[in-house]
Amino acid sequence: MLHMSEPVLARYALEQRRGQEFEKKMAMRQYLASTLMPVLNPPNGMTIGHEKRFEYSSHVPERPRSI
Repeated sequence: MLHMSEPVLARYALEQRRGQEFEKKMAMRQYLASTLMPVLNPPNGMTIGHEKRFEYSSHVPERPRSI
């Protein structure tokens, strides 16, 4: 490695640490998104003991087609 002065090395180390903290934060976010969110926000508005609350196909009228 090239010889660097103290302040440059300190800044480099700080940026490395910042990058690691950022990666750790993003990994934690990804983990929470994959584990917690399906529990808090189940797909299609379905929860335990409930039937499907949202039924789109029947009550949304078909878009009129212009010829």
